Amino acid sequence: MTEKAIRIPLRTKLLITFVGIAVIPLIFLGYGAVMEIKSAITDNVLEQNLEIANIVAQELNQIVKNAQNIIETAIRNPSVKKMEFETAKHSLKSLVENFEIFDELYLISTDYDGLSIKKKEGYVLTTEKKEEMEEITQIWQMIFYFGESHGYISPVFFTRWGKTYPYLYMGFQIRNELYQLVGVIIAKLNLTEIWPIVNRIQIGHTGFAFVIDDNFRLMAHSNSQEVICRPMQTHPAARMVFNSQSGGGRNEFKDSERAKYFLSAYAKLKDYYSSKELKQYLRINWGVIVEQESDEAYQKVYIMFHQAVYMLLISFLIAIFISMYLAHNFTASLKKLVIGAQNIARGDLATSLTVSSNDEIGELTEQFDKMRIDLRKKIDEMEILIEVSKDISSVLDYRQLLKKILDKNIQVLDADTGSIMLFDDTSSELTIEASYGLPPDVVRNTRVSPGEGIVGWVFRIRKELIIFDTKKEPGFAELKGRSVEEGCLMSAPLIAKDKILGVVNVRKKVAYSFDKKDLDLFRALSIHAAIAIDNAKLYRQAVTDGLTKLYNHQYFQQKMDSEIERSRYSNKPFSMMITDIDHFKSFNDTYGHQVGDRVLRTVSRLLESSVREFDMVARYGGEEFAVICPGIGKDEAMIPAERIRKSVEEYEFMVDGKKVPITISIGVSEYGKDATEKKNLIECADRSLYYAKENGRNRVIKFSTEIIKNE
Repeated sequence: MTEKAIRIPLRTKLLITFVGIAVIPLIFLGYGAVMEIKSAITDNVLEQNLEIANIVAQELNQIVKNAQNIIETAIRNPSVKKMEFETAKHSLKSLVENFEIFDELYLISTDYDGLSIKKKEGYVLTTEKKEEMEEITQIWQMIFYFGESHGYISPVFFTRWGKTYPYLYMGFQIRNELYQLVGVIIAKLNLTEIWPIVNRIQIGHTGFAFVIDDNFRLMAHSNSQEVICRPMQTHPAARMVFNSQSGGGRNEFKDSERAKYFLSAYAKLKDYYSSKELKQYLRINWGVIVEQESDEAYQKVYIMFHQAVYMLLISFLIAIFISMYLAHNFTASLKKLVIGAQNIARGDLATSLTVSSNDEIGELTEQFDKMRIDLRKKIDEMEILIEVSKDISSVLDYRQLLKKILDKNIQVLDADTGSIMLFDDTSSELTIEASYGLPPDVVRNTRVSPGEGIVGWVFRIRKELIIFDTKKEPGFAELKGRSVEEGCLMSAPLIAKDKILGVVNVRKKVAYSFDKKDLDLFRALSIHAAIAIDNAKLYRQAVTDGLTKLYNHQYFQQKMDSEIERSRYSNKPFSMMITDIDHFKSFNDTYGHQVGDRVLRTVSRLLESSVREFDMVARYGGEEFAVICPGIGKDEAMIPAERIRKSVEEYEFMVDGKKVPITISIGVSEYGKDATEKKNLIECADRSLYYAKENGRNRVIKFSTEIIKNE
């Protein structure tokens, strides 16, 4: 009797076949997809950290370069060049008071006599011996030996008393007109100014950023100031900063002290200098490191892995009933997800992930595609912000900076019109300082009080605003105080160092042209713009007249010197004007000095609006103003001069509800034809002005030999 063969049920065979053909390969495919996703996330996180490190390095580099530019500007001061300590102390003291990065300034002659200015102690003349100022003496010697071409930057020092903070010294040689060495200028830079830049870095719950000097000591840390000056030689990423030959890098490291893995990226500051910019002894060699715990970065991967396991278990149970049909659909959907993950791992963020299934894989694909879209958006916005920051950081002139900022907003947001309105402390009103696409009379006459209208409301509450349809928005016409046209409007406050400077506005003629994404980008642009405007205002305050907000007499004299040098070098002419308000003394006696001051401010605005953007307008003294017109002779300069005269004559100056006539006389001279020395050129313009006043006033006269004959 033969034994009966063991029969395996068909359902069992089908299950075994499905597990062997479908489930097991699906396990490998799922694992491969998770690894691809993990690899993609690793690359994305490392790339993001590297971009952040590069941005921080660029900003730190810009802080040092700005300090260098300020000191080099101070060296050009005649009193500094001549080592006139009593005269120089005012301008140097202004630098220490207005720029937080400067803790101390030293102006020291070759005989080691000099001037020291400290933020808390004011200024003192000093003849201290070298051994009494050990650090300054060392810096003084280094500048004499190595600072001939471009100056010298010291290593980073740390305070040895009280709270630990980093600082360094920057110094330059000072030479007289004969290029003889007469002394040095040394600035002590307070490097705690870099802490806010590092402190704002927030990456998840475990991410942080820190900066080290070339001696592996911590200069700044986003999580704690208590670790400042701590040596970091054992930190793997810190070692890579100075061992690597490239400008930056990224990798996953294991921190032996904390027994954890970190995704680290680093950038070196010295790589942002070209050989044409700074010599060896004026370079800084710091490292910026951005890290995040690997476990936190891979958290989504772990979630995806668990979801994949659950789906495999469910698929195994369902396979008993629907076998190959479920296997086919399951693997097809998963394959598309793997392809999408591979595309992202290769850096392709443009190709969307599309899976038609309504199961867990479809949901996972949808979430992964949202992550792809968000990542692309953030990268695009970061590129725009970096480009805008680079563009506006290179502009020093205040008016040109405002125009540059507004132009960039118009370009990036594709707006039709726009304006930058800044708060005037004197009048307590917001006025248009830069505009695009607005009529000249609107720019000239618009004045808004805080809380008044849309701009005043945004200024008061310090919060951005978007109106999708200005014509249909309830209450918008009442706020504007007039009928409004269809369009879309965005307004954002300009806030720097918790101080509101004004409001930036952009508008499109078509309703619903802006969306929430545009508002987010607009908000980020306004933050960068506010910082640039605040820095420019600090510089402008040192060189402008308090009443008229025009450049002051001292800056006019410096500008004349630079224009004369440029004209001699390029062999191109330039012209200048001196203007005087007619009968202004009698006007002051009749209406009072407060009304007279209002006239001076109004005439100042008319002068600025009547000349080119790169022409310079200054208050020469009293009711006299001066204008420098680069690149044109006096014949061409007669056009803007006549435009100035006409705009003042036609402006309706109202006093107690009555129109008061105001006119202006102008004298014009040309460098080269009329004079080749600054004093004589100014005198020619002044004589032309006098001739205009003697011959009826309210006229423009260019210098000629006829004026000399008639004197």
